Amino acid sequence: MDAAATIDGPGYEASCAPESETPVTCTATTTTVLTSGYYPQVDQVAVDNAYVYFDALGVWRVSKTGGTPSLVASPTEQGWPVTDVFTLDDVYVSWLTYTLGTATTSPLTTVMRAPKQGCAAGTLTALSGPFSNGLTLVPSSDDLYVYSGGDGPAPAFYRVSALGAVITLPPTPWLVMSLAQSDDGVIYATTELVIYRLDGTSYVPFVSSNDYHVQFAGPLRFDANNVYFITYDPFDDAASIAAVPKAGGPTTIIASAAGTLGFGDFTLDGAGHIYATQREPNNVLRINVDGSGATIVGSGTSEEQGIGVAVDDVCVYWGSSGGVDDYANHVYAAPK
Repeated sequence: MDAAATIDGPGYEASCAPESETPVTCTATTTTVLTSGYYPQVDQVAVDNAYVYFDALGVWRVSKTGGTPSLVASPTEQGWPVTDVFTLDDVYVSWLTYTLGTATTSPLTTVMRAPKQGCAAGTLTALSGPFSNGLTLVPSSDDLYVYSGGDGPAPAFYRVSALGAVITLPPTPWLVMSLAQSDDGVIYATTELVIYRLDGTSYVPFVSSNDYHVQFAGPLRFDANNVYFITYDPFDDAASIAAVPKAGGPTTIIASAAGTLGFGDFTLDGAGHIYATQREPNNVLRINVDGSGATIVGSGTSEEQGIGVAVDDVCVYWGSSGGVDDYANHVYAAPK
């Protein structure tokens, strides 16, 4: 994207009063199907006090006790789904839409926002320029981070405020696959071969995959001490969840799984556990952050692959993909 082409939007206010959210407790006592449908995939899952949100040609939500899902955000013509297709805060769901350029117009990426109960969506801001792919949103307080992962010499990076104001940040490294901000405010970017840390106005290599003969894949997660990530070893055809201290140091392998489909996603519960989906088989593992105590806490239908995952105080939730012969994919819950 071209920073000079940034358009500051007027911001977006809800067209309806924010809902009064009554907390809902997950009631699953074993693996439970919360909802099913002929979704192409459910590769992002998020939770609030009452609902499980998931992407499936649009953002949907279903009660933590299950039932019929409701549509929060409609799908778009371009660029859906993408990595981290939506963000969730106390009031809004936010996401990106894309419009391809023509001979006389630039590609346009629009930051959209809607109240979580699915009232009318609105445009938060628009970003125009030569690149329209490899974009995602990273939540930070009331602001959103929008970045371009590559396909050009100067990948763009912006912070968009709740009022739609755009601040141009240092360009991300080329071919960024994922971007995240730790709880202590440090921004990290992942490419296939290097994890970078933003230091002032430049990205500094933090971990190089060449040191371990692996490739980086998947999201970045954090706790007070460590940065967690997924690696793939093309020589051994194995995937791993690994950690490295924020202060720097050696990488520790926490868990491994065979094949490129080893892990779909993972998250931390803030209490010393990692929850990770295994794509094949469709399992969810609970693992202590030191690598001990790996336990299968939930198993979905074997015709599917486990992908997106989220946790709350009671349950772990995950989505599936890859159903064969029009097999319905699912959103699952299981006790932690």
